[in-house]
Amino acid sequence: MKLIIIIIIAILTNSLSLFAESLVAADSGTLSQIEAEKRSEIISEVSYVLAIDTSASAKSFDGRVTIEFSLNKLADDLRIDSTDSTLLNVNVNGNEVADFKVLVRALEIPKKYLKKGPNKIVISYLGKYSNTGIGLHRFEDPEDKAVYLYSQFEPFDANRMFPCFDQPDLKAPLSLTVTTPKKWQAISTTLPKEVKQFKNSQLWIFKTTPKLSTYLYSLHAGPYKVFTSNSATIPSRLFVRASMAKYLRVDEWFKITEQGLKYFGEFFDYAYPFEKYDQIAVPEFSMGAMENTAAITFSESFLKRGAVTEEDRENLANTIVHEMAHMWFGDLVTMKWWDGLWLNESFASYMATKCLVEATEFKSAWITFYADMKKWAYWQDQIANTHAIAGEVKNTDEAFTKFDGITYGKGASVLKQLSYFVGEKNFQIGLQSYFKNYAYKNTEVDDFISEIAKAADKDLTEWSDLWLNQATPDVLTTSFVCENDRLKAVKVNLENKRNEDVRPHSLQFAMLKSVDKKFSIFNTQKEILIKEAQSLIVSEQAKCPEAIIPNFGDHAYLKVSLDQKSVNNALEHFSEIEDVHLRMMLTDSFWEMVRDQNMRLDTYKSFVLNALLKEKNFKILTEMSATTSSKGHGFNSVFYFDNADFDFRNLIEKSYWALMINSAAGTDIQRLWLENYIQAAHSKEALDRLQKLLSGAEKIKGQKVDQDMRWSILVKLAGNEYPKIQNLIAAETKKDKSARGVSSSYAAKAAVPAIENKLKWFSALTDKKSGLSNEQQESVMRNLFPPDQNELRKQVANLYFEFLRGKAAEFDENFLSNFSRNLVPALCDEDSQNKLQVFLNENKNLPASVLNELGQSSSENERCLKIRTFNKSKLTFFEK
Repeated sequence: MKLIIIIIIAILTNSLSLFAESLVAADSGTLSQIEAEKRSEIISEVSYVLAIDTSASAKSFDGRVTIEFSLNKLADDLRIDSTDSTLLNVNVNGNEVADFKVLVRALEIPKKYLKKGPNKIVISYLGKYSNTGIGLHRFEDPEDKAVYLYSQFEPFDANRMFPCFDQPDLKAPLSLTVTTPKKWQAISTTLPKEVKQFKNSQLWIFKTTPKLSTYLYSLHAGPYKVFTSNSATIPSRLFVRASMAKYLRVDEWFKITEQGLKYFGEFFDYAYPFEKYDQIAVPEFSMGAMENTAAITFSESFLKRGAVTEEDRENLANTIVHEMAHMWFGDLVTMKWWDGLWLNESFASYMATKCLVEATEFKSAWITFYADMKKWAYWQDQIANTHAIAGEVKNTDEAFTKFDGITYGKGASVLKQLSYFVGEKNFQIGLQSYFKNYAYKNTEVDDFISEIAKAADKDLTEWSDLWLNQATPDVLTTSFVCENDRLKAVKVNLENKRNEDVRPHSLQFAMLKSVDKKFSIFNTQKEILIKEAQSLIVSEQAKCPEAIIPNFGDHAYLKVSLDQKSVNNALEHFSEIEDVHLRMMLTDSFWEMVRDQNMRLDTYKSFVLNALLKEKNFKILTEMSATTSSKGHGFNSVFYFDNADFDFRNLIEKSYWALMINSAAGTDIQRLWLENYIQAAHSKEALDRLQKLLSGAEKIKGQKVDQDMRWSILVKLAGNEYPKIQNLIAAETKKDKSARGVSSSYAAKAAVPAIENKLKWFSALTDKKSGLSNEQQESVMRNLFPPDQNELRKQVANLYFEFLRGKAAEFDENFLSNFSRNLVPALCDEDSQNKLQVFLNENKNLPASVLNELGQSSSENERCLKIRTFNKSKLTFFEK
């Protein structure tokens, strides 16, 4: 996909301004902000007429695009972005052009063929289908051999489907015609105005789109099954491939869609701006969902083949309204360049949660927001390669790396703080004005902040600078003094670990005291504004609390360091706290103390194992178990204790089983413990039990071992080289012929702990001719080295680094990001940390996605080392 090759053009005799003016399409495999700005300065009034024939072959499609635009200056040769297309004919203003230049991801039209004013370029080409989840992806269903297509263009991949000016601020209408086989559906931004029928094909002629950014166009085609809503105020459809249709919860999907459309239209005082609303569940999708205008794509991971929990339902609902919010913020009004990506994604994340709470059944969505978005942000913001929310994005490669916890979680948290700071009504009025003033235009962050400032009658210049242009969270430390059982003072210290200016924080404090076996909130200090390094809050009337918890209600974005008395009392009385959101925040605070080496793992372990017995809230149980489980490859207490610490692993394994059998049959909580038990299983007793669950020899009342769970069990058994595992995998593969079954079988085979097996799968991953799709690759990557196979991971470490050093430039960012993250040999020891750091220091020109993932892994590996050192020392609470 986007590849980084740093090219330095030094023209010493020219000034910097002349250098920028003469810059043409550098052969770097990416689009720089400088190139994009230069192009948008000379080009306007762009439009596209695109014809695509999907019946050419299984590997390619025929394309013909007409690009019309106005050129106000003949400055240089003209770059048109294009990737993986065989250009058959290029005609510029009626002249055949043979001397165009083909670059890595573009073609250059010599300026001699261009003219000031209107220009017309017609390009005939042979496009290439992908199996990577980007561009125009082609998938053949292994169950019924039906073929499905879908597009994915963000941030810089529309040019994989057709040559174009692939940047957000060159918005243009698109007129699309598509030839497909009979019985196919074709879905795009607009409804078809006509479908012509021929003997073996159909011609879909779509209405011309409004002016949109290229990354928001789309094309999806195939024998998709279609469902239509009867109650939607606009045409609303759901598409899914035939073999997965039985897993689509149609009524629920449409219900959330209708609730969201009504809510956003009223809240923004701007009706849904497009003519229809389509949603398509597509196979082998490389992300959760994508906000293609009026044709939103979703990963099939939302289609559960077994039990559907309340968490699953809320996750789907959140994703539906997140993508819907983009129809206004992102599609109707679009960022000028990718440095505005954060506002696009942050806004959708914030408004999705607000919509769920105020317009749907999911009233506790702010707790989920904290557990998912905000915790992601806090984690990302404390690693070495964090960045400011509104940081610079030099090129489209860097744009890919910004789809992270800062862009989504921190940005959304800061918008939540902004709304609290200026008042929700003012925030809403500002949004309404923003959409009215900038519809179908491109904006920068100052345009958005200006509208909010005008509505609130506040100068937000300093607020914006402090919040958007600085990295890392501020840290709030509190202590309090009492006399005669009365609170005398609360001392507050606010600092930034990078010695940057602290930000203004509008927040609440909660005071707690133990009364009648309840650790109750008896007083709150509302809407306190802290904007100095040190402050003093005095409350002469308040009783002396046993704990003071800052940021009650979770309005602010900052890290809280509790005083020792509050920590001790909160640990002791945790299960007596009635406020679920507060319990969730305290759970995270204790885990952060472990990660900051302020709480011992043994202390945290005792707290969690005790709390798990009493806790009833599914979300809190999920968060707690995530820190004590070996599920996935995240850093957790199992890893911090060291995988070789079998006393702890045995305790976790037995605890999960005990919690499962003591849970009410058929509940989400029972299923949570069963899933955690599968991941924690490592003893012979546990593995034998899993095999019995697989064979049906043992059953659990209330829980069906569905197909996806069967594969989870097989992956676990394979990773532990269970007897006759190859026979078990072969039998399951024969039974489950679905695409998900194929990917899962690869995962199970890859997990088998033999060096020859690891080398075979590593070779398949790094060979472009292996034929593995992006979904199959990721499935193998996630399971090639389970947490207790570090010795095998070490043996492949040199090959890992050699691949990144030598062949990384041949692969797209999705692959490189997954490869770098899942297979990194970061083993929480000095040797692996040194090797990783040396590699980073010696290979600074690697693709941005690789450097980003390795930087994160290095930061977490270093933290793990510090945690293990701390837990071997004699230091205790607050002595560090």
